[in-house]
Amino acid sequence: MKRILLALFAYLLVASGWLYAAESEPNDVRGDADNLALNGSNTGAMGVPNDVDWWKVTTNADGKLDITLAVSNGLYCYYKLYDNDATTLLFSNYTNGTETDGVDGLLPGTYYIYIYAFTAGQLPVYTVSNTLTPAPLTNDVEPNGSYTQANVLSINGSATGHIGYYYNLAKDTTDWWSVTTTGNGMLSITMDSENGEYLYYQLYDNDGVTLLKSDYTNVVETYNVDGLAAGTYFLKVYTFYSTGYSPYTLTSLYTAPPVASDSEPNNSKSQAKNIPLNSSKTGNVGYYYNNARDESDWYKFTTTEDGKVKLTMASENGQYVYWQLFDKDGVTSLNNNYTNVTESYFEDGLAAGTYYVKVYPFYSTGFIPYTLTDSFFVAPVPNDLEPNNGKAQAQTFATGSTVTGHAGYYYDLERDEEDWFEINTTEDGQIGLTMTSENGQYIYWQLYDDDGITLLKSDYTNGTSTHNTDGLAAGRYFVKVFTFYSTGFVPYTLTNELSTYLNANDGRDNDDPKDAATLNANEATPGHVGFRFNGGLRDVRDWWKINYTGNSDMTVTLTWEPRICCGNQYVYLKIYADTAASPIFNTYNNTGTLTANLTGLDKQYYYVQVITFYSTEWAAYNLTPTFTQKEKAKITLLSSAAGTDCSDGTLEYKCTKSEKPYTVQLFRNGKKYGNAFIVKNSSPFTLDTLLPGNYYATVYGDGATGQGKGTSVTTTIVPVPSGLSTTKIKSNKAQLNWDTLACIDYDSVYYRVQGTTPWTKKETANNNSAYTISGLTASTTYEWMVAHVVDTAGEKATGSYSGIVSFTTKPLKLGEVETAAIAALAVFPNPASEMATITYTSNYEGALTFKFFDAVGRSIETWTIQSEEGEYTRELNLVNLAPGIYYVRVTGGNADQTIKIVKQ
Repeated sequence: MKRILLALFAYLLVASGWLYAAESEPNDVRGDADNLALNGSNTGAMGVPNDVDWWKVTTNADGKLDITLAVSNGLYCYYKLYDNDATTLLFSNYTNGTETDGVDGLLPGTYYIYIYAFTAGQLPVYTVSNTLTPAPLTNDVEPNGSYTQANVLSINGSATGHIGYYYNLAKDTTDWWSVTTTGNGMLSITMDSENGEYLYYQLYDNDGVTLLKSDYTNVVETYNVDGLAAGTYFLKVYTFYSTGYSPYTLTSLYTAPPVASDSEPNNSKSQAKNIPLNSSKTGNVGYYYNNARDESDWYKFTTTEDGKVKLTMASENGQYVYWQLFDKDGVTSLNNNYTNVTESYFEDGLAAGTYYVKVYPFYSTGFIPYTLTDSFFVAPVPNDLEPNNGKAQAQTFATGSTVTGHAGYYYDLERDEEDWFEINTTEDGQIGLTMTSENGQYIYWQLYDDDGITLLKSDYTNGTSTHNTDGLAAGRYFVKVFTFYSTGFVPYTLTNELSTYLNANDGRDNDDPKDAATLNANEATPGHVGFRFNGGLRDVRDWWKINYTGNSDMTVTLTWEPRICCGNQYVYLKIYADTAASPIFNTYNNTGTLTANLTGLDKQYYYVQVITFYSTEWAAYNLTPTFTQKEKAKITLLSSAAGTDCSDGTLEYKCTKSEKPYTVQLFRNGKKYGNAFIVKNSSPFTLDTLLPGNYYATVYGDGATGQGKGTSVTTTIVPVPSGLSTTKIKSNKAQLNWDTLACIDYDSVYYRVQGTTPWTKKETANNNSAYTISGLTASTTYEWMVAHVVDTAGEKATGSYSGIVSFTTKPLKLGEVETAAIAALAVFPNPASEMATITYTSNYEGALTFKFFDAVGRSIETWTIQSEEGEYTRELNLVNLAPGIYYVRVTGGNADQTIKIVKQ
């Protein structure tokens, strides 16, 4: 029945001319709602009393949906906008004209419009229209309502989104974004609320739970979160009010620290990164990510020498930062400081090794970009050679030398507390030790006896100082160096100087008369008395004896030097004819000279004692017995043998007169041959394995010197040549042969016609085993002999000649003439202008004389050569001669030839 009435009413409206609508009935319930095109309009009317109309409009973007109702017949009419459930009212309004109302913050969806008459029974006629105003920015991609669904916000980029928009009983309450940094630094987040509503924007750690920063704004605001390590962080966006909504722009900006980060991991000693000496490292400490903070950075550096380390820290962001120096164990702190600017500290006295540096923030929440610089300063002098921490490890300290070292330097929980050095002296004297502290700290240096326990001298200084210890006998001593304070360290220079006395030590164990050594007559014999030996013993007395060979008078003079350390000392001189009796001379003084003038002396031994007056003093002295030596020792050559090779010559001698022991010196070719040696008695003695040469010997009796010696006769021991033979005998020449030895310099040959008296002497040019004589007469008997010659620096030793050997030259053959001494005499070029060369062949051994003269017989040059068989040349200089005819005449042997030369 209702449908009939509605149809009738519609017909009446059309018929009456006021039908507007595109409304279709039935649309009285949500399910029958008419479609209202987006941004379109439709007309409708209440056709019967209490009629209602439902419309639906579907949006395609976030934004504001405005509904306009225009009533054309002046009757009040309600219009309401509902959510998709047609139950949840979004707005309600009424009008009898034209009215627009809307709802912003809506998500895309289908919304319902409900229209009915304000007054029951009235029939308003209307036009309904809608307008969607999209939100001004692109929406974010949904779903992103949790951090696990977060959209990516590019670093240094922007993203837009809508938050709080509503549809179908649901609101987009939260947007999540992720932003990933690639390095330590500061993350700046900017929020721009596009509609003036307040929005929260919060920064979370990687877990999406730990809040790092939160703020809200209704305009444009930025907050900064610094001290963040590289990683992925999350941003949560939501409205301040639960009913709020807004389009927004979210921007990220990454700002790197002012210096580069260190290489991770380096959070412990075992992960420490190397920092080369005299270099810098940059790093970031305290930076945070994923509930973890880079609490410390570790570095290590290695020194190869002792010295001082300077560590400089620069905080690049004004926050306080610690930098701590550790020993090798990474536990023992050596130095520590903190700064919020740039500061340095020094750590000196460090031995070579590996050290660690720990960098960490002053505050547990702090973060600092920093620059760490290490500077190494080598100790001013080189180190000593380690280990030398005790006597057993003492390093050699040569006398008169300087060493440098370091005492007290520290590394690996140990301090080099002591340095030991060993000095070995070969002469008595004073040891001076000069110590220089190179850094102004106090240092000890001590001199010890050989046992390393007995202290001889000790001192300390913080500058340069010397201590001297005099009266020390030659031996081994030790020097100990250590710091004055147990925590001190000192680079040092140590010099030792051995000051010796002019008079050498006698070096004899002559504390008793039976051990007395003989003083040389008329010579000063040096000695030392009273010097301290290792162990504290002193050479308290010296005994000497004099072999007196004079005739009544003798002067004995004792002189001694003042001590190097402390001047003159008292010294005794005692002389005995019999050590069991009282001395014949006994006196002392401190003048440095004592003289005993003795007379009426017999030829015998006299004994001399030298002692210091005080047992703790010492003296370097010399003793001189002066007298005329009347009785001299004699040395007699008993036999000699030349031997058969270069090293088997022998000589037999005997010493007599004066007193034994005898000092014998052998001479060869005028030079000392070997060292002098002692002959203890007058028995014959033999010297063998002697080289060829001229020999004699000298001898001194006990204590004799100078002219108080005896000299033997000179004898020659050179082997006699053997293996003699004559070969290559011709009518005018023959070759003489013998065996030679390597030690021979040349040979002396004599030959003659048998039965005649004069000999012809020839010498070989060197050590040959043959010699050819020429210019001989045919069918003649000759005889010859040879001796070896040794020539040492002009001292010739000619041995005995061999036995005589004879030979007969061969006769001339029929028609054979005697060979000319020279042949093929020629000159070229000829004529010549500057130089000419004479050539010839010699068949002669002997002297050849050349005379160069001009056409009238005036001599220009004459020369003589010792010729042997062979070919010869001679240059003639014609440069200064006038052009003309010249001659050269050659004579010698049976030669007498002349050749003409033309000078152009």
